[in-house]
Amino acid sequence: MEKLISDIEAFSAEFGITPQKLLRDAINAEWGRWQKWKAGEASPTMLIADRIRAHMAAMRARHGVRASSGGAA
Repeated sequence: MEKLISDIEAFSAEFGITPQKLLRDAINAEWGRWQKWKAGEASPTMLIADRIRAHMAAMRARHGVRASSGGAA
């Protein structure tokens, strides 16, 4: 979970969006979901994590940006 959180934070900073916006666009998450994940009150399923990572990869591809060397597997 910590890796996903740090990946989302790094991606959001890279693209100048908030983590909440990323989750909203990737999985249509309600606005409070990010805070619940950060607080440890909830966590995503593997399917949700995969959808978020796929969305980040698609955004990078659209913008011609390569994934960082420590990117998702």
